[in-house]
Amino acid sequence: MARTYTQAARAEATEQTRKAILEAAIARFDRGEFEANLDAIADEAGVSTRTILRHFGSKEGLVEAAIAAASAAVRAARRAPVGNAEAFSRALVSHYEQDGDRVLQLLAAEDRYPIVREATEHGRRLHAEMVEECFAADLDGLAPTVRAERLAMLVAVTDVYTWALLRRRGGIGRKATEAAICGLINHARGVHRS
Repeated sequence: MARTYTQAARAEATEQTRKAILEAAIARFDRGEFEANLDAIADEAGVSTRTILRHFGSKEGLVEAAIAAASAAVRAARRAPVGNAEAFSRALVSHYEQDGDRVLQLLAAEDRYPIVREATEHGRRLHAEMVEECFAADLDGLAPTVRAERLAMLVAVTDVYTWALLRRRGGIGRKATEAAICGLINHARGVHRS
């Protein structure tokens, strides 16, 4: 009994250490410290550099894990019923309200930092995958060229830049932004409402 408890406690401590390292790395990246070395991340996490290497193998391994953690958070934040443009728009705008400005900062820095480019390229692929998953029924059965065009339109109208144009540059409210994006989605899907 004591051994099982010890193993469970050790596993929990290991997971907490891993989580603290990831949070420290993500916090540094969020502050624009894209070239932060492992020593700085270790200090912020309250661990040694060797501990980071033991958990992630290298800085590249840590970056990959941070991207995976961020991707899981994006998937959770944007969860919506398949095919439901209104729910998807609501979840998308909610996510952009929380993280959109940070994503825009990353996109602005991607040409200067390879680590940021890796994250933004992954983010673009994830965004396209999620849009394709949600609106698969609208895409299935279309000719390949038409399918590719329709998916490209859906990805574009749900992009963070569309949100930024409406909310930041256009100054319209959140609900109006949700409605506008929903309307754009439905237009791209070929669903027109009178």
